[in-house]
Amino acid sequence: KGIAFVTGAIALAAGQDAILKWLTGDYAIMQILLIRGVVVAGVAVAVLSMEGGIAGLRTARPLDHAARCVLNIVTVTLFVTGLSILPLADMMAIVMASPLFTLALSVVLLRERVRWRQWAACAAGLVGVIVILRPSGGAFNLGGLAALSASACYSLFVIQTRRLTRTEKTGTMMFYPSMTVLVVAGILAPTEWVPPQALDVGLMLG
Repeated sequence: KGIAFVTGAIALAAGQDAILKWLTGDYAIMQILLIRGVVVAGVAVAVLSMEGGIAGLRTARPLDHAARCVLNIVTVTLFVTGLSILPLADMMAIVMASPLFTLALSVVLLRERVRWRQWAACAAGLVGVIVILRPSGGAFNLGGLAALSASACYSLFVIQTRRLTRTEKTGTMMFYPSMTVLVVAGILAPTEWVPPQALDVGLMLG
C-alpha cells in the first residue's frame, strides 16, 4: 500500500512540475504558490475536519511543526526557482538527488539501518547527479544550485515528516505547512502580481 501511495504521488507531482514550468514563464513564483496554496489549504482543512476538526491542531510538538513549515516553504521556493531557469528534464534529474540525501540522513537522524546495496545505489546516483551538473558549466548555475538545494531541503522535510508521523495525524501535518505557504505567498505575491488568464488560473488550481 505504501509503495502504491508513493508511486501515485510521484505521478501526480510530475504533472504538477510540468504545469509549474509552463507557468513560471509568465508569472512570479509567489503568485503561482498563492493560487496553488488555496487548493492545498482547502484539502488540508477537509482532511483535518475528517480527523476531528480544530481539535486536531493541538500538538505537543510545535517546534517540530515550525521547522517542517520552514523547510516546506524554502523547498517549494527553491524548486520553482530552479524550474524557471532549467529545462524540465535537467531539473528533475538533479532533484533525483533527494533520495540520496534522504538515505544518508535516515541513518543519522532516524537511526534506520541501510544495507550495502542501498549505499551502492546511492553512490551510483550521486555520480549521475554530478555528471548532470557538470561542475565546469552546463547545469552548474543558479538553476542547478537551486535544484540541488531544493533536493537537500526536501530530504530534511521528508525526515521531519517521518518523525512527526509517529505522533501526529495527517490533517495536522498538512494544515500547518499549507497555511504557512498561503500566508507567505499572500504577503509577497501582490508586489509582483500579474492579472492571470482564465486558463492559467485553472492550471494553477490544478
